Amino acid sequence: MSKKFAIIFIVALAVLGALIYVGLGNKLNILSQKEMTTAVIGGEMFNLEVARTPEAMVQGLAGRVSIGDREGMLFIFGKEGVQYFTMKGMKFPIDIIWLRNSKIVGIFRNIAINPSTQEILSAGGIPIYPSPDIVDKVIEVKAGTAGALNLTTGDTVAVKFGK
Repeated sequence: MSKKFAIIFIVALAVLGALIYVGLGNKLNILSQKEMTTAVIGGEMFNLEVARTPEAMVQGLAGRVSIGDREGMLFIFGKEGVQYFTMKGMKFPIDIIWLRNSKIVGIFRNIAINPSTQEILSAGGIPIYPSPDIVDKVIEVKAGTAGALNLTTGDTVAVKFGK
């Protein structure tokens, strides 16, 4: 009886351990590799984390304390359209670079984590930032980057896909 109990206990413990590992692995991104790419923005090379899924897009850079000077996030949309962004959960200000066919169609500079009430749209008191035009991609970078690189509407951003 005790040998049977010990086997059941060990199997149950192993299953519980596996469930905890998978659960924590998903939360901490231990098990899933983040898709990364590079892009030349304003003549400088950037390392960008790619967000393609709705879950990754909603999460975005939220919850992070900061990013590096040549880091950011690239959002790739399934189809062109007006896109909407918020600063919900953000802990640092950003620049939002709106793209269509690799051309900058708009830049929102120095979007604050505690924005003023000047934004027109809001959801539950959180300002919503609509794209200024139809876009197919968006890049978020550290606030001040667009200004430092003298980015303007019409500039080209070269995103490298694949190896």
